[in-house]
Amino acid sequence: MTSERWRSSLPLLMGLLFAWPILSVAHSQRSPALTTTLQAKRFVFKGAPLQSAYTSRRSMGQDHAPATPHQLSSGRRSDQRSSLNAQQGPRIASLVKNLASSLVRNLASGSDFLWSLIPSTPPVPRLLRSLATRHGRVPPERLTVVRRGDFALNERRTGEEPLVQQLILRVVTWNINRGGQYEKILRALKQALPADIYLLQEVDCQVRRTHYRNVAKDLARQLKMNYAFGIEFQELGEGKPGHPALHGQATLSRFPIKRARVLRFRHQPKKWSHDWFQPRRGGRMALVTEIETPAGSLLVYNTHLESRTSGLGRARQLHEIFVDIGRQNYSGPVLIGGDLNTKEQPRSPVLNLARLYRAKILPSPTSIPLAHRQKWLDWILTLGVTPISARIHTQITGSDHKPLSVELQLGIKLDRSMTHTLRLPPHPVSFATLGNTTPRTISDSLEKPNHGQSQ
Repeated sequence: MTSERWRSSLPLLMGLLFAWPILSVAHSQRSPALTTTLQAKRFVFKGAPLQSAYTSRRSMGQDHAPATPHQLSSGRRSDQRSSLNAQQGPRIASLVKNLASSLVRNLASGSDFLWSLIPSTPPVPRLLRSLATRHGRVPPERLTVVRRGDFALNERRTGEEPLVQQLILRVVTWNINRGGQYEKILRALKQALPADIYLLQEVDCQVRRTHYRNVAKDLARQLKMNYAFGIEFQELGEGKPGHPALHGQATLSRFPIKRARVLRFRHQPKKWSHDWFQPRRGGRMALVTEIETPAGSLLVYNTHLESRTSGLGRARQLHEIFVDIGRQNYSGPVLIGGDLNTKEQPRSPVLNLARLYRAKILPSPTSIPLAHRQKWLDWILTLGVTPISARIHTQITGSDHKPLSVELQLGIKLDRSMTHTLRLPPHPVSFATLGNTTPRTISDSLEKPNHGQSQ
């Protein structure tokens, strides 16, 4: 009931906010002559004094009749009321201006109470919050900081333990839609989706729409896993003073996370900072983690490719991941997973690029249920890993995406069919034919680099 009452008062608050400049100008620029004119008009409409009544009687041809005592007393009362109204008008305007000014100052200072009265519905409230909280914007260098936490029960490897000959690894990737249905997501991860590694996309941290919850940290604590959280965007107008609203990817692991960093894509076709409905700072990226498993290190790229662009634009972003792998001269097993936004199936340029690098695609496009085949966006790509199985959990709720779980085999005897591609020089790939056919060799499709500017 309280929430509904405040929502019903929203038009009054917004009216005061927008009427304040008009009242301020009218009050500051009104001249004495205009004031006299306004007072004279009030005399006419609210009862004229003695002179006005006498003039009115003359216009009716009754100038010989004197004013009666009743007319005299009525004129005096009308004169007093008009004088009082003339004094109260500027006072009321000043009071309204002060109230509106105080409201604006409190909103601009980030008053959590006042902002809680305004529903999070685009476009106007989100824009007002964005403009009012410009002072709370995170410096660009802080957007590359990875937040980490260790809640797993196992201890970090010292390097002296012998590697196991074979390890079956279960990995789940899931776009959790900000973590808005937190209890359902936690229940699904605990009961229906037990795994060694979770790749989560669209994860909120201290955002108003998810009740300022640190979703990644809370999930890791309750699942007793280590986690790394990479910042994709700062959601403007969704935080509070001292606590900026962050949004990104989270990787949870029951094994130690050796290293973690953010790979911000150079190609950013969508300028989110200029978006009217969802103003945000940052850009699409991949959260890169190196996980120490009992079978050796596993390099994991948790990514979310741009939704507001073409398939070729997303292929450019995926290519930057392969380029990053090549620059590291890494020859171990690699896993790339997340929301790849492959809306152009079955000839998605993103999947064609993965085939170009001879990556194994999970799930197989032909194994996706027909009801989800045209809208399936989430994939896991592997290099140097032997896949065993992949499953789409269509019965799981809690997000607008369905989770994907895969089982992989790690060990000393790795699948080396892909490792030579990791040492290729980082030549840009020609994307002209990716949407039509599947290129067979990388050398057939090299061209001059064409990267976008980062935000």
